[in-house]
Amino acid sequence: MPDEIRSEHWRMYVGGELVGLLHTVIPDQPWITCTFEPLEDWKGVRLLFDVQNQAAKERFPADKVWATKGFVTAEWSYVHRKAEPAR
Repeated sequence: MPDEIRSEHWRMYVGGELVGLLHTVIPDQPWITCTFEPLEDWKGVRLLFDVQNQAAKERFPADKVWATKGFVTAEWSYVHRKAEPAR
């Protein structure tokens, strides 16, 4: 099993597809700082994030409202995985 799978992380799914891993950097509740590791299926949803980020930079103009709706209505799920003991 690769090291990145053994480390503490959240698996990020969109529509049932594993798109990336969020690795804990600072576990300070209520906020947890993570790094994001995109996986192969990230390519299918990256545009959704890019358009959402651009809309945010432009303060969500009326012609970019669809970007927020697409982001919010996507089927997201996160699965937390604790570090496994070394074998």
